[in-house]
Amino acid sequence: QQQFTPAKEALLQALHYQKKSSRLWLHYGLVLGRLEQHDLAQHSIEQGLDCQAATAQHIELLYYHAVTLLKQHKLTDALSSIDKLLKLSPNHVQGLNLQGTLYLQLHQLPNALSCYQAATQLDHDFAEAWYHGGVVLEKMQHYQQAISHYQQAIRIKPHYVKALYNCANVYAKQQDYPQAIRLLEQLVAIAPDYPYGQGRLYYWKMHHCDWQDYEHHTAKLRQQVIAQQSVIAPFEFFNVLS
Repeated sequence: QQQFTPAKEALLQALHYQKKSSRLWLHYGLVLGRLEQHDLAQHSIEQGLDCQAATAQHIELLYYHAVTLLKQHKLTDALSSIDKLLKLSPNHVQGLNLQGTLYLQLHQLPNALSCYQAATQLDHDFAEAWYHGGVVLEKMQHYQQAISHYQQAIRIKPHYVKALYNCANVYAKQQDYPQAIRLLEQLVAIAPDYPYGQGRLYYWKMHHCDWQDYEHHTAKLRQQVIAQQSVIAPFEFFNVLS
């Protein structure tokens, strides 16, 4: 965070002379956000929104206003900002993705899914929107569609570890352990310390009657659990040991 303090001071000094600059207020707000001063960031961006600005600048301010509100868990206020943005720019893919995230956090799953689908229709290579669409579909228990969305995200970003992990979990829910294991093996090769990745991989291998290197894996899991690492859920750990 220390690297952003000089930028904060420089922007504050510039604003002393240019109080009506929406761009300066925006950048000041973004720096405050990096410093995790989200209430001050919100105020700064709102100052920018009160200034006269070109439409593109106003849209950018509305987007980051919603982001700042989301970080403060002011979900309905954030949704209001995104609604204003999308009235000005209906095809703003990042705005649609953020709107989906807000609906998801408000547990309005059909609305969230509509937003993510709109974003991927506009940008077919938007991996994050495919991933979040998969999250919604998984919550709705539409597992095959969820897998399809996660696979699209992985196709676009092969090292998308959250998509690999979630897709593996959906396969496991359907008792398709070979596919789940294949995906988790990809995951731990990319991110060996991903929370619960290795532990779940060994647990699923046990379910699939794969006892190769069992002693080595259980010893390693014991060490990681003793070190209080997030490597395996308690129930799964006891099952592996037994």
